[in-house]
Amino acid sequence: MDLSENEYNITPQFTVGAVISQSFQVLFKNPLPFFGLTLISLIIGIVISQLSRLMFGNSPLASFISLLVTISITQITNGTISYAVFQGCIRLPISFGKSMSRVISCFASLIIVALVDFVCVVLGMILLLVPGIIAACVLSVAVPACVIERKGIASAIYRSSYLTKGHRLQIFGVFSLATFIMLIFILIATFIAVHIRHIHLPLAILFLCAMYILPMAFFNVIPAVLYYNLRTAKEGVAMESLSGVFD
Repeated sequence: MDLSENEYNITPQFTVGAVISQSFQVLFKNPLPFFGLTLISLIIGIVISQLSRLMFGNSPLASFISLLVTISITQITNGTISYAVFQGCIRLPISFGKSMSRVISCFASLIIVALVDFVCVVLGMILLLVPGIIAACVLSVAVPACVIERKGIASAIYRSSYLTKGHRLQIFGVFSLATFIMLIFILIATFIAVHIRHIHLPLAILFLCAMYILPMAFFNVIPAVLYYNLRTAKEGVAMESLSGVFD
């Protein structure tokens, strides 16, 4: 899928409001591919999780398989969207086919980076809330770094740590504000669905499911927008240099 007419006209500006605004701009300029990829990943994750439960019951193995599949599918989607978004940010033709090919080429590294990210954040949350939040901010652009720059596991984690250093409070602000906005959106959507169900219950369910896709797609877009802004803010590289990652 080539969307060459939809390159994004985004000026690098690393503030909480700018990143949120740019993420919305990116999402709604190409809504169908982003929503479609998110929906497909959600359906695949649900189907495989249900199959694992049918095969292994409610055992710890079934839960582990469901968790592993969910993380893997989510990060494959995240990586594909990150590559496509970055193409648009530096005003190159956007191709989701090329994005998927890039993700496949670094599949193993991407999944391990995602698992390390997940484990670090969860352990941090269990031990104490603050370390978990710090880990999430430090590793927030590890997946884009892995896919866009073809970094290995350790290199992607180090790259994310380097790019986020000095900006982690703003990154926390970005995800906090995004979460707040999406919670308000979900509450409004739920309120509307409750009223629709009195008229047509299947329509209310379909509407609510569709509305839940938007926050998921939005959070898939944010890491790539963060990466683009962090890289230009941290390294001050020109558009030509950024486009070199696609050579």
